[in-house]
Amino acid sequence: MEKKYIFNILKQKISPAKIFLFITLCLVIFVRLRLLSMPLDRDEGCWAYGGWLLLEGNPPYKYFYELKMPGIYFLYALIMMIFGQSTEGIRLGVLFVVLINMFLVYKLFRKISDDSDNGLLSSSFYGLLSLDSGTLSLSGYSTHFVLTFVMISIILTLDAFKQNKNVLFFIGGLFAGMSFLVKQPAVYFILFFLIYIFIMGLIYHYKGKKNISNILYFLAGSITVFLVVCLVMKINGVFDRFWFMTVEYAFKHSNILPVSAAFGSLMFFLKITSAFFRATLFFLAVYVFLVMLFIRETEKRILYVTLLLFSVAFASSGFYFRNHYFIVLALPASFIFFERFS
Repeated sequence: MEKKYIFNILKQKISPAKIFLFITLCLVIFVRLRLLSMPLDRDEGCWAYGGWLLLEGNPPYKYFYELKMPGIYFLYALIMMIFGQSTEGIRLGVLFVVLINMFLVYKLFRKISDDSDNGLLSSSFYGLLSLDSGTLSLSGYSTHFVLTFVMISIILTLDAFKQNKNVLFFIGGLFAGMSFLVKQPAVYFILFFLIYIFIMGLIYHYKGKKNISNILYFLAGSITVFLVVCLVMKINGVFDRFWFMTVEYAFKHSNILPVSAAFGSLMFFLKITSAFFRATLFFLAVYVFLVMLFIRETEKRILYVTLLLFSVAFASSGFYFRNHYFIVLALPASFIFFERFS
């Protein structure tokens, strides 16, 4: 049986896209293994400490205070539980997250366009962007994990439309809610899903009740995750600290900079980011117009344009324009650059 499986693999046609993906995978793995001992930065150290406290049996917000939602601490705790409580263990865990994301990019592209070779190229491009110093992608920033949950949620939502199952909208909402528990600006992606489901409902000619039902099931899934976390915080006696840090303080932190400072912050980011990422942003702006003009499938046009708009909203949250916020743009870029135009 094993010989037959290996023989079938060998019979498959080796395309340039497969070769390029293989080279990209080798590069991603080599670079990240080469940098396993790269010291943790401030944010990574904070999340690793929070994860360590969780592994020691302490709830979040009891012995330390930070404005992030608790999801990132649980993810770091999981990584350290699997790969070890060390810098190398965390770096290895982030490598696996990036590889999972590359696989999800391929699966999602195939689901949207049913184009295997371009899906492989899309996955490869995502892998290259995950090595870009201009967005600090080599570090284990929360945006990597946000994209994991967002892509799973998109896959489930597309399946929900195809199979017309409310339970898939609910489960898709659960994963969207998990992205919010990793980083608060992921609320923009929840808004993306709600708007996308509503517009797609109109395209599929769903009656009013059915369209609203799909939205409510997705929203219920998103809210359920947050309510469960609130309950866990309450049971552990840290709800007041949790609410203050992640809602009240986080809201004030996101409104410190005035709108007038946004342009200056963006220009500073463009100045310090890499030439590769500046080129990516330029071509992304060009390609989105090509999507609007030349892609005939309305479903694709709506998905790509709305996903890009809400990814930009995510990256612009608070008008801080931190480098690692822009990791999120790797998702729409990987799709749009390799879509076939009619």
